[in-house]
Amino acid sequence: MNGLIRSGAVAAWVAVAACDSQVDIEGETDETADASTSAASGASSTQSSSTSASGTVSSSSSGTGAGGGGGEGGEGGGPSEVCEAMLLLELADPALVDAGGDAVWSAGEQAMLNVRMTNPAIEGNFWYPGVLVTANVAGVGPADNTLFGIEGSSTTDIPIFIEAAANVASGTAVTLTFTVTSLNEPCESLDSVTLDLTIE
Repeated sequence: MNGLIRSGAVAAWVAVAACDSQVDIEGETDETADASTSAASGASSTQSSSTSASGTVSSSSSGTGAGGGGGEGGEGGGPSEVCEAMLLLELADPALVDAGGDAVWSAGEQAMLNVRMTNPAIEGNFWYPGVLVTANVAGVGPADNTLFGIEGSSTTDIPIFIEAAANVASGTAVTLTFTVTSLNEPCESLDSVTLDLTIE
């Protein structure tokens, strides 16, 4: 009887020990799995950080390149709205109208000139178009006149007063150049005409 009890106790002790060992093994397995998961998570975080850093560099480089391209496009762009309107204006028929009341331009006198401006466009040009007169001789001009605007499909005469200095020698040949101007902003390649005169 006592032998059976002892055998039963031994069997029970062995069963409990086996259960404890299994619990320990499972605990170690869980801890190992947790550690592996943490390591894998850390590796993923590192990879994400690398990817994030790479994206920042790429974005900065791409942004800089795109900006540069835009700048080049701006430099190579066409004329502004104002200059486009000015490029359509045409000048013709420059003339000496009067000088000192005798139509003879002498040194020290102010001369009245005239030039005809035409706007062939359908729309009016109200960007303050005008005309600048320059000379190839020192002491003559320059002079200009600016309009508020010119209607579309119309022509207008523009008077301009220019003076010849008193020290300009008699008989001096002068070439006057009439050029379309814009008060709002400088424009290139605008129309021009010339007039040859002699200071008497």
